[in-house]
Amino acid sequence: MSARTFVTIATLLACAFTTSAHMSCIPSEAEMGSNFLLGLKLAHGAPEAGTVAVTVTLPEGTYSVKPRPVYGFSLSRTLRELVPNVEVYGSMVNETVDTVTWTAVYGYEVPTWAVDIFEMYLSLPANQTGTMPFQVVQTLSDGELYEWIVGNSTMGPYNATAEVEEVDEHAGHVHRRRQAEEVYPAPVLTVIAPTADE
Repeated sequence: MSARTFVTIATLLACAFTTSAHMSCIPSEAEMGSNFLLGLKLAHGAPEAGTVAVTVTLPEGTYSVKPRPVYGFSLSRTLRELVPNVEVYGSMVNETVDTVTWTAVYGYEVPTWAVDIFEMYLSLPANQTGTMPFQVVQTLSDGELYEWIVGNSTMGPYNATAEVEEVDEHAGHVHRRRQAEEVYPAPVLTVIAPTADE
């Protein structure tokens, strides 16, 4: 009997590991309307593979994004249109950075036992608080991808319980079971109101 297995409902029940996030924002908190340097901390690759590329998708509400070069990596970006236009530093802006990619060159990689920080200088809106997830795709030297794009959690990776269907191709039966799978939460920046002057 052969069966096909596929996930029908992902991430129904999560149970966080006790370890901290492997991809996180530094700092994890910033004031609305501020201009600051944001770091995305990369803490590991895979047991036998280092990191050769990191792509981050900027959330809505980030402007004047200027990524910082990282040793051993080339730097590229894509832009997206702003509709309506946004006023930044007294000027109307019609586009902003959509994605930033750091790609390893000359055979370089971040070893799995090392840490690196990918940084961007950016501006936050003056009238918006809450959480801003930065979706990150981490490419390993063996071709595997870690997609840090799920939800707004600051812990991970963690185990989630997903419902899986197994289809018996001969008998036509559908069996459902639950299995644990690893998911990768997006690193999150918490935007807060400015601190009142003392």
